Amino acid sequence: MTTGEDDNRPKAATTTAAAASPLQIPERYHSEPHFARVIHVGAGAAGLLAAYKTERMLRNYELVVYEKNDTVGGTWLENRYPGCACDIPSHIYNFSFEPNAEWSSFYARGGEIQEYFVRFYEKYQLQKYMRFGTTVVGATWHDARGQWEVQLEKDGDRFSDWCHVLINGSGVVNKWKYPAIPGIDEYKGTLTHSAHWDPSIRWEDKTVAVIGSGASAVQLLPQLVNGSKSTVCFARNPTWVVPNVVSADKVHPVGMPPAAAGKHHFVEEKQVLRSNPHLCTKKSCPIRASPRSKRLFTLSMAGRGGQIHDSLAVVIPR
Repeated sequence: MTTGEDDNRPKAATTTAAAASPLQIPERYHSEPHFARVIHVGAGAAGLLAAYKTERMLRNYELVVYEKNDTVGGTWLENRYPGCACDIPSHIYNFSFEPNAEWSSFYARGGEIQEYFVRFYEKYQLQKYMRFGTTVVGATWHDARGQWEVQLEKDGDRFSDWCHVLINGSGVVNKWKYPAIPGIDEYKGTLTHSAHWDPSIRWEDKTVAVIGSGASAVQLLPQLVNGSKSTVCFARNPTWVVPNVVSADKVHPVGMPPAAAGKHHFVEEKQVLRSNPHLCTKKSCPIRASPRSKRLFTLSMAGRGGQIHDSLAVVIPR
């Protein structure tokens, strides 16, 4: 073939199309490894997992985790209301590759879960990825560059960073707010939110009102009832509330020692999990939505509420 001869190869057409396009086509082969800069928003469970996995799955990369708080933990750092706990069995509430057979109770308290994440963070030396006290306030995608521009704020100063990959692990339930109740801003008493609890609050001998009947309310109410003058819960919808069958204070009716029936069972189970850590990811306590379960729950709630009467229909789901 002589120089300059038109061989009708696709390359000429591709080059022409590329020249007419605003996009830049890099000169590299398919699947060629290239540098990737990653920003993760939040250092809760998702942020810790991202740092751990990125370190083991990527090679040519840079990772930065921006966290608005001063340490890791996310929701388990922020949620400190009385009674805050996990509402699934503790031994399955951990990373599958980092099982923990030493939970102190079947439903671990929030502080203990926070300690688990701090230990994980320190054990795998993830400090180098973290930028604490920094809030992500916005992000803009630049199509031509193929990059994110991330707007940040720290100590009142605004600045920006960039990345190829932006992962939002900031959570969806930690943006708390008070309900839109007329006059709530003029309330003269103590006002707090379960997601932003003030640990200095004292409710002894006071009248307490709780708005809502979700998981936080179910955990918080028993604590507030203890010592308050009176406690009232305003609930839009009824919710199932059944006894904690493995609580540390449930003594067996035939006189099992104060170790308690439920706690005694959990101690034995912990011994099994210590010898077989892989079982932590397989053990579970499913509640089947069967007619029989519903009937048992209904009888339990009715029995604890006293003699069955019409007002129970307000608090028991149908």
